[in-house]
Amino acid sequence: MVEVETLYGSVVHKLVETVERAGKRKMWIVVPNPQEVIYLPLLLRTRRELRKEHDVEFYTLDVTSRDLVWLTDVATMLVKKWKETTEGAEEAKRHAATPPTAKDSDTH
Repeated sequence: MVEVETLYGSVVHKLVETVERAGKRKMWIVVPNPQEVIYLPLLLRTRRELRKEHDVEFYTLDVTSRDLVWLTDVATMLVKKWKETTEGAEEAKRHAATPPTAKDSDTH
């Protein structure tokens, strides 16, 4: 069973209700991208809890390939990008804090 959830209103209640309605059938829940980004931590916690008793997986849409992608893969990618951005910002800050040398100001 595949269910597309818009997640307006009570997010957790709506997800639990949807999964319980499916009974013991395998279920894919597809979350639209805007809601996926907004509710990502809550969705990951809810997924973990629901998977204890139900055969359920959460997906969102990869807008480039137009394929479904696991919510956990999106979370991993976002964490990686965040770390890269943070490390880059820290490097830029360290570089900005370093006084210029004569070599840096050399303009042939």
